[in-house]
Amino acid sequence: MKGTKPYIQIVRDSLADVPPPAWLSPMAKEVWIDTVSDLSGRKILTRDNLPSVANYCIALGQVREAEEEVQRMGLLIKVYAITKTGEAVVTGVKKNPALQVQKDAMNTARLIGAELGTTPISRSRPTLANSDDTDDLFDF
Repeated sequence: MKGTKPYIQIVRDSLADVPPPAWLSPMAKEVWIDTVSDLSGRKILTRDNLPSVANYCIALGQVREAEEEVQRMGLLIKVYAITKTGEAVVTGVKKNPALQVQKDAMNTARLIGAELGTTPISRSRPTLANSDDTDDLFDF
């Protein structure tokens, strides 16, 4: 994302203890619990950003699942060819496809996390409290 990032707004009616949606994967549900706890503790969790929270949790869940796959299969996987006799022969190696899935999910999580205020840089941005519709500049 290029350009100036939006300010994180502290809201008076922030949500707390929102259970994870049933359709999230087990890993995404773990991320949900931590993320909702963090955002509600900082009073920036609203009903409007719950879909973004869900997408963030899905992305981080995919990162974890892809990492498990990489741990299980390795960074490189063998490529096989079947000979005329029906024998499988290793013809080379290629990068584990889970690495690309992991990279894409990390990028998605980074982008959504910045919008939600979950990254260190986004947490350091100034916050705006919800203001009434008055402008202090004109209060004499």
